[in-house]
Amino acid sequence: MKKLGEFLLAKDVNAIVLAFLCALLPVFSIPTGFVAAIVVGLVTVQKGPKSGLLLLAWVALPTVALLVLRQVGQFDILFLRCIIMWILASLLYRYRAWRLLLELMAYAGVTLIVILHFCVPHLQQWWVTELTTYIQQLTAASHWKIAMKPAEFAQRLAPFASGIILFFFLGSVLLELFVARFWQSLIVSPGTFAKEFVMIRINSFAAVFLCLLVTLVLLKIRIAEDAFALAILPFFIAGLSFLHFWVRQNSKLIVWLILMYVALFFLPAFVVSALAFIAFIDTWRNFRKNKVSI
Repeated sequence: MKKLGEFLLAKDVNAIVLAFLCALLPVFSIPTGFVAAIVVGLVTVQKGPKSGLLLLAWVALPTVALLVLRQVGQFDILFLRCIIMWILASLLYRYRAWRLLLELMAYAGVTLIVILHFCVPHLQQWWVTELTTYIQQLTAASHWKIAMKPAEFAQRLAPFASGIILFFFLGSVLLELFVARFWQSLIVSPGTFAKEFVMIRINSFAAVFLCLLVTLVLLKIRIAEDAFALAILPFFIAGLSFLHFWVRQNSKLIVWLILMYVALFFLPAFVVSALAFIAFIDTWRNFRKNKVSI
């Protein structure tokens, strides 16, 4: 992995060829789009926004070609992922602060949800229709059985749908950025990323903002309900960071870390909420500094 990274960073053309091919191969049902995004992140974090933008232009070519042919689909999502990756990697290159990056991502996500609700007045009803159709198709194809009717399930999920989808989308881009930064640190300074990751801690302003949003959620404000998932995203990552810090202090606790990742797969809402709560408390107590055990 280190040698491949050194090869990609040696010349711009090396990274361009790999990223372009990885952006193009999904046409043939080969899921390599995430590699293109990671390469964009790697180049941007190491060489800066200009080099990353040049690479991004080549990744855009398949999307532009399909738009000319009036075919809209997965390439647009891939290109959007790469754009967001480039923006985040540029911020990381400039400020070297994961906390700032996570908070800006959350604020941007909440703002986007607010704009979406104002631009699409009947957004919740649209989600009910779309989710009902999707659930019906899914249950018919998989023969799954759910305790409630598809329309009822969609009705319950619709108020949070936009925020949840954006949470997973931004979370996946963030995961790719973590891989890109790890890859870059492996080449330049091994161990740097691990030290950065375990020290992520959200500031008090973001915690106050989260409290305000929770208040609005309790008041049944629809926009706040939809945006809540985005607001806890940085706290979820910070909670994950603290858990890794905790395990680094005592390697015998690695079993708990493994169990947490297993639970994250089966009970995502519970684990995300628990980690976000830990990070929220850490904002005021600073467990790392005081070495408070929980």
